[in-house]
This record gives sequence, structure tokens and C-alpha cells, in this order.
Amino acid sequence: MSIKLSIITINYNNLSGLQKTMQSVFDQTWNDFEYIIIDGGSTDGSKELIELNSNKINYWVSEIDNGIYNAMNKGISIALGEYIYFLNSGDYLYDNSILLDVSPLLTCENIIYGNLVISEVKSTWIKFYPNELTFSYFFFDSLPHSAGVFIKKESFILNLKAYDENIFIISDWKWYILAIFKYSYSYKYIDKTIGVFDFSGISSKVSSQLMINNKSKILEQEFPLFYKDINEYIFLKTLMKSRLVRLYFRIKGIEIKN
Repeated sequence: MSIKLSIITINYNNLSGLQKTMQSVFDQTWNDFEYIIIDGGSTDGSKELIELNSNKINYWVSEIDNGIYNAMNKGISIALGEYIYFLNSGDYLYDNSILLDVSPLLTCENIIYGNLVISEVKSTWIKFYPNELTFSYFFFDSLPHSAGVFIKKESFILNLKAYDENIFIISDWKWYILAIFKYSYSYKYIDKTIGVFDFSGISSKVSSQLMINNKSKILEQEFPLFYKDINEYIFLKTLMKSRLVRLYFRIKGIEIKN
């Protein structure tokens, strides 16, 4: 019997986060999915928690891996579902019926995404994603790699077989921008809040400048004919954010639209 969805959780020494993530999966009212946990050889009790709940988990492994994207690729290679949904430890589903609400919307598109609750130390807020994805949007932003996107399994069999494990942090961003703008993968936005993303993770600790530098290298490599234009656009976009520039235009009576 075919499975509609594979939920993949990756974890490393995040016992409290893993407990929260697993419980949100177990509490779902819709259950046409398989649950996969890829643990990186945790020593904080995560493995024991997984073993304790192994009757609710379709596949799990606890072994040393080569980082986040190596763990995600392991999950992809095992997954049997039509769609793949990453829900990393610390992140959790928005409510107990969200998969019931979303499942009829998992139709034929390669990438289906919705909104996220961003949970920071001092605040919680909802991040809304655009209905239409533009190339310029991806330089400053991305789709989430956990808790907010459903990716058709066959999308990892076509042109983009896996996440690039040689890239730190933004390999999912690279996958998205190549999938959509180089290989024309189909996508669809659904106006539903799907999950809660724990912003205290490793990606939140990376400086924005380092992120931009890494993105620039990928764009130069993958889209060399557009790279000069992209750099000019980024320069102008950054310039327009300057307070002095905005003040100058305000004095001149010129309206700046973001």
C-alpha cells in the first residue's frame, strides 16, 4: 500500500527538543505517514527515548554522521512516501490536525510550502511566505528546510538527487534555487501555518554576511551569466536600506518602495 507522506526528524544531542517533536507527530489525527528518525549518535538520552517509542517509529538509526545534510540525505534514501516532510528536533507541528488539513492539498507539485511560527528566545511570530517565488527573493530569503515544506520524493530522483553535503547551513537553499529556477520544478503555496520552527538552532547563529557570501559563491557557480546583474541588484537593494539614502530621497520628495 502506498504511503502519502514520510516525516523525517534529524537529531543530535537535543533530547528535550526531540521529545517535543516526536510528541507532535504521535498526536496527529491523520496517520497516513511513516515516521523516520535519523540520530547522529547522541549521548544525551535521545537514543533511549527513540528506543522507548520504537513501536511508533517506522525506521530509526543512531550513528555518527557527517552533519545536518548527510542526515537528511539518509532519511531521503530510506523514505517510501510520495512526499517528504522534514521536522527536525526542536521543531513541531502547529496543531494535532494540521496534517489532516494539509494532506488533501498534497497533489502533484514538486514543492508545497506554507507558513511557519518562528519561536525565538524572547518572541514568537508567524512568517508568511509569498505565493510567487522570484529569483531575487531567494537571495535575501529562502523556504524553510524544516517544518514548513513538503517535497515530492521523485524530486530527489530527477535532476537534484540529494542535498550538497559539502555546503554548511545553506544546502537546502541551494537545492531550492536550482530546483525552481534551473530545473523548473513546480511549486504551490498553501496559506496555512504548518509548523513551529525553533530559531535557537545552528542556522540562527550564522552571520547574515557569511550567509550572503556563501550564496554569492553558489550563484556565481550555478548562474554565471546572471551573476553581474545579481550583484548590481543586491548593491542597489542594500543601498536603498541606508538611512542616509532614505533621508535624502525623503527630502527630495521621492517615495521609495521596498
